[in-house]
Amino acid sequence: MAISLKAHKLLWGSSGNICARCKKGVVEDPTETDDASLVGEEAHICSKKECGPRFDDPLPIKERDFFANLILLCNRCHKIVDDQVGEYTVAFLRKMKTDHAQWVKDTLGSGNAEKTKDDLIYSSYIDEWEGRADIENWKGWIYGLLANGRPRIAKERADSLEELKDWLQSRLWPNRYPLLELAFENFRRVLNALLNSIYDQCDLVGENDSLWLSRNLSPDKWDNDDYDELEKQNEYRVYFIMDLAMELTRAANYICDRVRQFISHSYRLKEGHILAMGGPFMDGADRTWTLIYEGDDRTEIPFPGLEAFKKVRLKRAFCFGVNEPAE
Repeated sequence: MAISLKAHKLLWGSSGNICARCKKGVVEDPTETDDASLVGEEAHICSKKECGPRFDDPLPIKERDFFANLILLCNRCHKIVDDQVGEYTVAFLRKMKTDHAQWVKDTLGSGNAEKTKDDLIYSSYIDEWEGRADIENWKGWIYGLLANGRPRIAKERADSLEELKDWLQSRLWPNRYPLLELAFENFRRVLNALLNSIYDQCDLVGENDSLWLSRNLSPDKWDNDDYDELEKQNEYRVYFIMDLAMELTRAANYICDRVRQFISHSYRLKEGHILAMGGPFMDGADRTWTLIYEGDDRTEIPFPGLEAFKKVRLKRAFCFGVNEPAE
């Protein structure tokens, strides 16, 4: 478990980007030659680590990344607080946090309350999307769809993605950041196209109820005169689903880009890009790809729809695709 984006926004907003101990700003403005410098740290009042400060507090481990257990400190004060646990007890830090939040209100005012409220709505949606899309395990679950020769996906996973698609369509957006909302809509459209292709082309097989790409007729039953053409059609279907899986990864990274642009510049900086992995290929090895929209592809909604994607995919920085075989 990690600190959610919503908890992050609550903490920084209520702290006014100011250290709760020394009252100094934790973001240094950019200069003409350098970017802004961030010296603020989201400190745990009760450590998550057994050897960490104030770990023996009865607060459940699963709640230690919650807003209530976090305090914003500069990096210097964070070290002091964690080194001097006799002085900086749990009760002391909780009061320091409460007093600081009130000081921020009294000194700086409430700021743009509507923007804060909207940002929290976005943050809660982003956290929910992360969980429903299983972003932390993305490379693992998408591997089956990028299996060379015969894409597959667990029926349970397909069902959860179907629920994610419907959940995205039903969101009530604040309409403050249209480009962020369009990035989510782009993701939903790619997901819808991928799921429709899976349901259309795959059969439910096996003990684990997985959806596997159907070959229509197994090769040993194909008429010799039609074999080459049927094999081309099968190759096209395989690569089309694989390219849609790659496009969904691009769409996921596009959401992350927009979140960094509008909600939090530090969002997933530590984790980096969402990666896709597939294989094994002819050499027996797996491969991993970094997939993003680049250049002219970075439009409001980069995915052009299922039919247009058949040609557009060939222009992406990477694709498996081959031209559609003649009927």
